[in-house]
Amino acid sequence: MGLSADVKEIALSHLRSESVFQSQFWAEVKKGSWKAYAFRYQCGSSEGDILVLVRRILPFFYLAYSPFAPVINSREEFEALSRKITSMVKEKVFLFRIDFTYSGTAFRNGGRVRLSRYSVQPEESVVIDLKKDLSYRSRARRNLKKEEGVEVIRWNGDEELFSAWYDSYVNTAIRDGFTARSRSYIRSLLSIRSESVTPILYIARKDGGVVGGILNLRSDREEVYLFGATVFHREGVSAGYTLQDHAIREAKKAGVARYDLFGTGDGYLKKLTLFKTAFGGETVRRAPSTDYMANRPVSLLYRAAEDIRFWLCRG
Repeated sequence: MGLSADVKEIALSHLRSESVFQSQFWAEVKKGSWKAYAFRYQCGSSEGDILVLVRRILPFFYLAYSPFAPVINSREEFEALSRKITSMVKEKVFLFRIDFTYSGTAFRNGGRVRLSRYSVQPEESVVIDLKKDLSYRSRARRNLKKEEGVEVIRWNGDEELFSAWYDSYVNTAIRDGFTARSRSYIRSLLSIRSESVTPILYIARKDGGVVGGILNLRSDREEVYLFGATVFHREGVSAGYTLQDHAIREAKKAGVARYDLFGTGDGYLKKLTLFKTAFGGETVRRAPSTDYMANRPVSLLYRAAEDIRFWLCRG
């Protein structure tokens, strides 16, 4: 039989993970298109809580996914845990995909386990230890001086202010070539009330107008920068550095342990990497998205279709 996993389903409110993406709050964010399960497990040397999201992809077949899950110590433990979880969910899961949190090493392909060629979540980030003194690099200090006069406030529910920020967000998406989240998605996210995670929208103003803003998620342990917008208001100067500086200092003041700038790397992320590393912190990495193929033929077909889709998107 091999290794077995001891797994029990728990209430979403009982999740004890350190990640904001492994919380009841994140299950609420995703409930429109994903069904959420929470499990507590012990498998070999690995134990913890895990949020599992399930969504129908093909007729009669479902994909299970877990974002920033606790690191599993071996491929054998991952396979045993995945086998048990996919047998416990009510849906017929053909593939279980996990994005592990930072640290840990990638498994070798084997058995029903395969590394995904394209990760769902960024594989690299910059995390600032807020229990230490802040240590910005000269790039950040220089740009903060250029942005003097920018005011940052925490959004308090004013709809006119939100609309002005959302317009700047859509314009930023067009300028930088990413897909903007819908107004309804962001408003829904900001309206969720949770004991474990708080959504925060910081808005930057200059000369009476909105010049940017960032949306963050804060728990007792971490604050994560999700996405944002900046408007170039003078000689190519935006409010990006001032927004992050304000958010970092507010998180530190609130007693949060770390600040995650969420997403760096090479290629199309190079400019963002230069920006985010300017605030100091530590560059952290994690393993690529890792798949357990509960139904091997359907999983292989799905992964092949993914490869084609990503190839077409990237040209």
